[in-house]
Amino acid sequence: MSSVSLGQKKRASRARTNFLRGLSPNAGLCVECLHRKKAHAWAAAPAATYDYSIGPVAARASETPVPGRLPRLLTRYWLLLPLLAGAALLIVAEFLPLYEIRTITTVPEGGRTSTGAHHGYALLVVGIAMLPMAVGAVWGGSRPAAFALLVLSAIALFIALAIDLPDLNETGLIGRTYEQAEARPRVGFFIETVGATLALLGSIGTLLFRPGR
Repeated sequence: MSSVSLGQKKRASRARTNFLRGLSPNAGLCVECLHRKKAHAWAAAPAATYDYSIGPVAARASETPVPGRLPRLLTRYWLLLPLLAGAALLIVAEFLPLYEIRTITTVPEGGRTSTGAHHGYALLVVGIAMLPMAVGAVWGGSRPAAFALLVLSAIALFIALAIDLPDLNETGLIGRTYEQAEARPRVGFFIETVGATLALLGSIGTLLFRPGR
């Protein structure tokens, strides 16, 4: 039975082919051409549509100039560091104690004076004014801003040395009341002095090196 059915299938397939050839002598050739073109297209197609290798990604990463930008920025704008640090120290120092008067082991009422209260918070104004001037002088290359920085830092150093320093050892009324009263400088004076010095050095460097050009 199987051999008979197989023979019938072959005869039916041959009959269809002969029928198509009878309708159009070139029909068989067209079918064969289609099969050949399809086989050729599959052979010419790439093995994979997507490339999952890291080669292109690594090539693009090597062309990105990000790793080299940070050293260039530090080389060009490094003077912002002492200027901004100096301005920040001047601002912070205003809220720290400038000096205190001790009587043996205790500090009497009114024996501690803050830095800002001693000179009317002038350094707070100076420090805030220095921030935009520092950016304009270093980042923007503004020479007037650099001169303004020099003036502001000189004012800050003058306040620290000419106004605050002479009063660090003065006991005032407390010294007249208590025989063993002693005045001592506190952290506020040292912070404001360091901040004014950093700002002055940074402003001088800004005028000499002219960054941002």
